[in-house]
Amino acid sequence: MKSAKIRLAALFCVILGAGIWLSSCGGGGGGGTSSTPTGSVGLFMTDDASTYKNVIAVVNSVSFLNSGNGDSCTVFPAAGNTSPATVNLSNLSDVMALISTGNCPAESFNRIKVVFSNSVGLTDSTGASSQCAFTSFSQGQPAPDTLSCSGNNCTMEINGAVNVLASQDSRAALDFVLKDFDVTGFGTSSCSVSMRVSPLDAAQMDQKTGYISGVSGTVSSAVGNTVTINTGTRSFIVNSLASGQTGFPGLMQFTKTGGFPAIANCASFDFAAGTCLANQVLTTVTGTVSNLNTNSAPYTFTLTPSSGSPITVSVPAAQVTGTLADGKLATVKLSSQTASSTFAASQVDGLAGMGAMGTPMNNGMPGGGMPMM
Repeated sequence: MKSAKIRLAALFCVILGAGIWLSSCGGGGGGGTSSTPTGSVGLFMTDDASTYKNVIAVVNSVSFLNSGNGDSCTVFPAAGNTSPATVNLSNLSDVMALISTGNCPAESFNRIKVVFSNSVGLTDSTGASSQCAFTSFSQGQPAPDTLSCSGNNCTMEINGAVNVLASQDSRAALDFVLKDFDVTGFGTSSCSVSMRVSPLDAAQMDQKTGYISGVSGTVSSAVGNTVTINTGTRSFIVNSLASGQTGFPGLMQFTKTGGFPAIANCASFDFAAGTCLANQVLTTVTGTVSNLNTNSAPYTFTLTPSSGSPITVSVPAAQVTGTLADGKLATVKLSSQTASSTFAASQVDGLAGMGAMGTPMNNGMPGGGMPMM
């Protein structure tokens, strides 16, 4: 079977600051002792649009390494949490979502180590699924490197400078360039995936404009303009400015009741306190389209999730990507509740290549461990 290209970019984004006690970091060379200055670490994830509607991977751990003195610092999972992160990368389009926070010694690390399951689940634009295996990776070199795999897990080490500065902020990123991933044998028992991975420095990260940077997860509490979002490793109290978000409390109650993912665009974080001041909080819902009206502005349609009641959605034509069609799937980002069961969307992705839903695609959270993002 010919290779298919996944047109998706997934980004593990690491924000480094000062004074967070949430996760301890061990070091082979004595790093992380009580007398060593430390910096805070927040671990984020993101991606871009893809021809594959689901790209589900399991990340076990992410660590920084200093090959000179042997020091290491694990930034995911956080201390006291051994659960891996099950991530639907296609559900994080243009979002850098916080998944973990930690503490690292103030020193320079030159390698990044990622441990993940060698199995990745793919769903193409027709709805066909395939369970595939990661087989190799490249940092942009002509020939891919071989992963180190044992049992069900693979380990990848990549060159990348991460400078943790005491009492200062610094940033680093690990970019899984899935648009350059090769998939061979989709739909067969021998399906394999070769991936490309590149580190990004702060300047390169700043070029990723238009991304929402914040907290993604399920809503466990919603009172007024304050919501609690559980990322899977911890909960964040999100204080929303709710500017321009009509019916915000109702939208968040709908999000909580339905178990839909919420994405908070955080203007500022306090990792230690577990708080976020958000410019906007969006709700992501995937469902089947009916009663589509594109003859007037804004577009309107009925969206029926796999579980729960139908809702009415309105969206400006300019905010629609892909193709909307009755009887086909669409993923919406809801920004306001304008009336009972009626919502305004800031973005709609029409998935006309896929039929009506039988089971949740991107809405649900798997039982146990980290939520599927």
